[in-house]
Amino acid sequence: MYGESSKHDNLECILQDQSSKPSAVSLNFLKEITNNFSDERVLGKGGSGVVYKGVLQSGEIIAVKRLEPSMAGSQSLFQNEVDHLMRLQHPNIVRFRGYCHETVWLYTEFEGQKVFAEISEMLLCFEYVPKGSLDVHLSGGSSEFDWHTRYKIIEGICNGLHYLHDQIDKSILHLDLKPANILLDKNLAPKITDFGLSRQFDQHQTISSPNRVGTLGYMAPERIDEGIITPKSDIFSLGVIIMEIITGHRHYPGVSGTSSEDFIELELKKWRNTLEKAQGYTNLEMDCEQIKRCIQIGLICVNPEWTERPTTTKIIKMLQGLESLDRNISDEVESSADQISNGLKKHSDCFGVTEEGKLSPKNTLCIGILEQAERREPELGEASVSLAMAGDCLHGKLLYLENRVALAMILFPAEARVAMEVAQVNGTSEFTLGSSANPLTEIQRTTFDLNETPFKMKDVYLARMRVLSKTVELGKRFFPRCSDVLEKMMDDEPGLAALGSDYIL
Repeated sequence: MYGESSKHDNLECILQDQSSKPSAVSLNFLKEITNNFSDERVLGKGGSGVVYKGVLQSGEIIAVKRLEPSMAGSQSLFQNEVDHLMRLQHPNIVRFRGYCHETVWLYTEFEGQKVFAEISEMLLCFEYVPKGSLDVHLSGGSSEFDWHTRYKIIEGICNGLHYLHDQIDKSILHLDLKPANILLDKNLAPKITDFGLSRQFDQHQTISSPNRVGTLGYMAPERIDEGIITPKSDIFSLGVIIMEIITGHRHYPGVSGTSSEDFIELELKKWRNTLEKAQGYTNLEMDCEQIKRCIQIGLICVNPEWTERPTTTKIIKMLQGLESLDRNISDEVESSADQISNGLKKHSDCFGVTEEGKLSPKNTLCIGILEQAERREPELGEASVSLAMAGDCLHGKLLYLENRVALAMILFPAEARVAMEVAQVNGTSEFTLGSSANPLTEIQRTTFDLNETPFKMKDVYLARMRVLSKTVELGKRFFPRCSDVLEKMMDDEPGLAALGSDYIL
């Protein structure tokens, strides 16, 4: 008993000591400070796990992130995050306090039999950041903060990213930079968090990866389309965040149909009106110039040509007014209007406002299907499949059926055959996977009686339903918490009820 008490006190001291290095923490200790991971202690949930509030005996609070053990690749994500967090120490990076990796055995039921199941518990401990994530504060048009607060947040995020890219040995790419992964402390200073997808890199290195895991809307177009990963991938995400902090939305020139000059003028006019209404405001022109500069920086950062995006060093200098914006924003952005439209507009479902209300980037889910032969699904063909689904978009359609560009790498053969059959039924003379129109969406617009429909049309529709059903089955298997949403998605699919249960895989 004394030994356990002494060990408990040591762990308390380690977590309370601001100067101590992150160290191992026991699972029992983390259960105790989180009240056995009770629902009342939940601070937030994401695709990779749940964050709990841990309360030490001294009253100090820490955040405990419990990774989802059943998620594909969770072990490598945990190892990767710990490796990188151990090296980081910066005011704009969330402070890492400790980690836990223990294996427990649970006596549970599996396929009708009682068995012992091996469960790997993986937990990360961080400083508690009381104001929560930035995305919560940006919802509703970003009306919560004044300009000085927003500029301070923009500046802090830029400084944190600059530290990752240029101020440590063996620089780090974050690769999932978004408002949900930026926390605000009691003084509203931003802190970058969630390094599960981060990668070590060489400044002059270009990585080509088939893995497109990330959050659509914040992922750079070259990463989605070609799998290219460079430091400029994070710069694109930074640009999206800067624009969102300033404007409260993510509608850009070329996407909204507005020229870049008109876009800047419109947003600047909104801010001028807001600042003029503030009592005792004396720095109007100075702040308007700062706002304009930040919008211009944001536009440069989201340039669809990744080689044209600035480095974090240049961004810091531009923010401070030490480097002029020597590029012509109008020419740069508008000359690439088609690319912006193809790159951002096609991903707008992931960060726009749907008819059901505002979207939450936190709900974005990534589902990785393991590439081992025994995990392959025969209905999906022999090729290994990486399936990414955005939970924000599950209310209506599977994103990969609506958006060929964003999810091109997961268009498996079964879907391709269905698409070509639909094209033939609709009288399309030629169909390729590279075409801009997706014939899969056409069948949705066709109303027909299944019993009176030609055999081919009925078969095509049944095939599409099987693909949808299999996708839902896979989603429910890997993310059981989403089962209600997935079931609703299937219920909303037109004609599904008419098929009957015999057709559902």
